[in-house]
Amino acid sequence: MEKADALDAGKVIENASKIVIEEDRVAAFHKSKSKFLNVFSGWLGWVFESWDLVVLALAIPLLMKAWGMTLAEAGLLSTATLGGMAIGAYSWGIISDKWGRKKTLVFCLAAFGILTMLCAFVSTWFQLMVLRVVTGFALGGEWAIGAALVSESFPTNQRAMANSIVGWGWPFGFFGALGVQWWLVPTYGWKVLFLSAVITVVGAIWIAIYAKESPVWLRQQEAKAKKSPVAASAPAQETTGWSVLFEKENVKATVLCALVMISHSIAYWGLYSWLPAFLNNELKMTIHKTVLYLVVLNGGGMLGYVACAYLADRFGRKWSVYFGGFGSGAAVLLWMTATTPAMAYTMAAFTGFFTFGYWGPLGAFMAEQFRTKVRGTGLSFAYGTGRIFAAISPFILGTFAQAYSLKTALMVLSVFFTFISIATFFMKETKGEGLKD
Repeated sequence: MEKADALDAGKVIENASKIVIEEDRVAAFHKSKSKFLNVFSGWLGWVFESWDLVVLALAIPLLMKAWGMTLAEAGLLSTATLGGMAIGAYSWGIISDKWGRKKTLVFCLAAFGILTMLCAFVSTWFQLMVLRVVTGFALGGEWAIGAALVSESFPTNQRAMANSIVGWGWPFGFFGALGVQWWLVPTYGWKVLFLSAVITVVGAIWIAIYAKESPVWLRQQEAKAKKSPVAASAPAQETTGWSVLFEKENVKATVLCALVMISHSIAYWGLYSWLPAFLNNELKMTIHKTVLYLVVLNGGGMLGYVACAYLADRFGRKWSVYFGGFGSGAAVLLWMTATTPAMAYTMAAFTGFFTFGYWGPLGAFMAEQFRTKVRGTGLSFAYGTGRIFAAISPFILGTFAQAYSLKTALMVLSVFFTFISIATFFMKETKGEGLKD
């Protein structure tokens, strides 16, 4: 009996030491330079997603002239991309929970970079639409997988700021695509916009070489393989697809995160899809003044990323998203009161500050709602559901604007920004908590 007890005690000590080693390895990763390679990888992913979507937006007017496309056909190109992204998001999250964050991110980036380049070689609207569906499918996995990778690479007190730095990639991609249009399109034509996606393939290669796999995901996989106490302490469930998200442990987080993304997608994509039309038709801005407006908007957004991330890491995730959601709703309402270009520029800074700001820490906040084994699936489900509404939001808003007015339609969007804050109220505050396996 004493011998058996001694053996059991030895096993307990051995298992405890394994846990310590595993925990120390994650802590060591958090202290290493590797985490910065991963946040740069997430940043690159966001740059390339922005680059791709802006490239399409810039190419559409040129293709309408070259191919004689109708407005409806042009609109379907954007819808095809966003619809493909929704389908892709649902798929890639499940894959990342099985393959790993890094491998899946590299594959997604390389795939949509190559597919975007192929868009330069189509000759009809229909061919381009089909290709954009497939491109969107590959593109759909980028944000959720990147958010999971970055969130799992940083300790809780740095996680929101790390995700906000990733958010800075969006304006860089925006202005990079504008640079291609400014300097290269006049000489080489519209095809160069799509060919510029070669930078995405180069970025994917860099990530494949230098980025590190999530230490949290690796720990979870090793624990599962060894059937260590880490795995034993977790609920006995396997990632089998979406169904696991609606089990008792995950259903609340799944529904609330999806509601947040639906509200965000309706408000954000509705607003920024019709922003140029508002500036041109309502405020009579020239193209050059519109570009300046967008610069001010993105500048305010970059400041918002930092401010909301500080709030998230210092006071709590909820306060940051509250601040961003309600602030966005108020900023849009005030923006609609703009009657002069000077007033519009001022409101552009505030609108960008709030509507961009909450997005950064939101990635960390949502990632913390799920266990490692379903984190990619949960984030991707929320993101994909949001993209469905992103695809239809511009059309619905345009229909509403036709019945009433564009200003009235945009004012309605303030309600959806506040819905983000309302849904967040019911989510679990995760400040100071580690990521659960």
